[in-house]
Amino acid sequence: FVVSCANRTVKTTSKITKKGPRVKIIRLATVTLALSLTFATLDSVMGQKLEKIEEPKLENVQATDETSPAETSSPAESKTTPKSEKEEAIGLPPAKSGISEQVKNNRPSSDMLLPASTKAWVSIPDSRKLVDEFKLTGLGQLSELPDLKPFVDSMTDKVRSMLDEQNFRLGITLDDIRNVRTGEICIAGVFSGKASHGIVILVDVDGNLDAANGLLNKLASEMEDLGAIQEPFTPIMETEVTKWRVPRIKNPNTRFDTFQTICDGWLIATDNQTVLRDVIMRIKNLGDNEALSRLINEPTFAAIRSQVLVETIRPDFQWFVEPFGYVELAQAISDQEEILHRQHDKHVERLRDNGFDMLRGIGGFVSMNNDDLEIFYRTFAYTAADQIQKQTRKRAAGIFDFRNYDKRPLTPEAFVSDDFNSHLSITWNMTSAFENIEPLVDSFGGEGTYQATLKNLRNNDIDLSSMIQNFDNQITLVTSTRHPIDERSEEIAIVLPLKGTETTDEQFAEQVRLFWSGETIVVDGINHIVIAPEEVDPEDEIILDPRFGGLEDNEVDVTADEAAQVKDIHIFEKKFITVSEKRLIIANNFELMKKLATDKPNVKLVDSEDYDRITQALSPFVKWEQVSTRQFSRIDRQLEANYEMLRQGNLVNAQTALARILNRALATEDNKPRQAEIDAHELPSDFAGVVAPYLGLSGWVMETQADGWMISGCILKKKAKTEIVEIQSEEARR
Repeated sequence: FVVSCANRTVKTTSKITKKGPRVKIIRLATVTLALSLTFATLDSVMGQKLEKIEEPKLENVQATDETSPAETSSPAESKTTPKSEKEEAIGLPPAKSGISEQVKNNRPSSDMLLPASTKAWVSIPDSRKLVDEFKLTGLGQLSELPDLKPFVDSMTDKVRSMLDEQNFRLGITLDDIRNVRTGEICIAGVFSGKASHGIVILVDVDGNLDAANGLLNKLASEMEDLGAIQEPFTPIMETEVTKWRVPRIKNPNTRFDTFQTICDGWLIATDNQTVLRDVIMRIKNLGDNEALSRLINEPTFAAIRSQVLVETIRPDFQWFVEPFGYVELAQAISDQEEILHRQHDKHVERLRDNGFDMLRGIGGFVSMNNDDLEIFYRTFAYTAADQIQKQTRKRAAGIFDFRNYDKRPLTPEAFVSDDFNSHLSITWNMTSAFENIEPLVDSFGGEGTYQATLKNLRNNDIDLSSMIQNFDNQITLVTSTRHPIDERSEEIAIVLPLKGTETTDEQFAEQVRLFWSGETIVVDGINHIVIAPEEVDPEDEIILDPRFGGLEDNEVDVTADEAAQVKDIHIFEKKFITVSEKRLIIANNFELMKKLATDKPNVKLVDSEDYDRITQALSPFVKWEQVSTRQFSRIDRQLEANYEMLRQGNLVNAQTALARILNRALATEDNKPRQAEIDAHELPSDFAGVVAPYLGLSGWVMETQADGWMISGCILKKKAKTEIVEIQSEEARR
């Protein structure tokens, strides 16, 4: 509905071009999606390849602090263990039980070695343990089944090849790391300005130095085969460093630097000389906390870690991102690769100008096999609430007001039967979002866009403000699967409760019909509206791709061919809409819409044993009075339709949400349908008997806190399979 609101912002302005008057239709769907899914900004840049890394030539420069020493502070109190002697020496926050094994073993962790200007950090504290623990999970055991192993191996090779291609610019592949690591593996991005940034890989090889040195010799041979030139380099603090001048893939006539070394049991590979020096200095001078700022002491990183870690659970995988800083890092890397300078869009600046820099950082961890929790994960989005004083930041906070004012339980409603695959319910103050979004819309669409849109809607008898005020600040999404499986088996519906106002169901339904320009029909006594995806005629409409900037930045015409290639992502092939008992129901097929509007199920999802298991599993980690989002799913049912379409080689034609998103994201440049790239015809046809038993339950909740949002989630084994899985787990342990 939110996306469609943006899509309806049309006919707002006319411009005179050399070709004469032409209506410029501004599509704001992408912008609205960015608002509703802020974290997608991060996902969009995580795909930047490391092959784009090139650093200006620096030789024997003095190490510098990218940032001033950070204060150790935390906005939240948590249970801790006493500080170790080494932690006291460098001013670290107390380590949680089982969290800092490296510190307890007198081995520093990567967050102690990296500078405070680190914008992205991924760490596997014990890589061998991670592999062992994964093999004990249902998914790990499923991947070892003889019927699935060929497919899993093929997918693993594809992923390894992709990651190896990215890591080529640092000279190290996944297999290289796997053969030498003894402890932590870390990859990080550091940014302290366009002239000083880099990617660094840290691998703890303590106790396996012979293999690590052998790896460096192997890399030297490979580098020479690639045409790289080894140059002399002065040791750093008595640490020998190998420097390579590597030809760029896109432009072999130019080269970039990469550095490799082993220092006190750490294998280091980076493309930035300054980063290399600073890491070595931290390894050599762990007691000199004043001289070097560290990631572990950076206020945002420390705040997130203090919130997200659990005393009794040891992370198997950890991560941290400072969103705006990482975008700047990705842009700087991209700029170095470009032969001709390309001007970036202004999306990041616009979001920052509109207060989205209130989001200071995001981080979390994943842990496996903790008692009944097959997988447990936590993520915290830190907003530094005490710094939200600027009016722009207050507006941004108003857009994302998810507080559960009425203390709703957010459990499945009475109309949700036990045969549904999943249930998601979220509280969202839509009125607050509507009141605060105008400056943001205008910053992307041009001054006056928002009011012009509302006026245009009013001219078509649509009062958007009144419609928004009718919503009761809650959104529910449910899914199910229709059998037999075909391209349209996935059923999805969104339900928005309406307030008990004077507006009748019939009156609100008419507003919805006008908004979507739909047709009201009656089937089985159900009045409903059918909306097909809007077909865009490129001769009639000129769409400004938001990537090219708003009107104030781009006054050039877009050709019909270019317009035809810019399409919205429609999660629903069709929309079937009705208003019943103060509920707006939007489904992707008629039968599901009818079921939600008329059924009074005797067996409800909220009363099921599966739902209760997830509730009990998460209860020790959640303050339920703060919960503003709650999700539950049966993983096997969620995956069944996509699995079967993949096995048949028909996923490209499926109308599941996943397939439609993939088709849009992976479309060819000439907008032709994508071709199937994965041969999965040998997957077992008996999904229920072979695959489903290993896929259990999942659920997560989001708590709205004073300084951000906390997500806690878990995966549980399927109860009917628990005994079998436990037997196999014990065999794997032996």
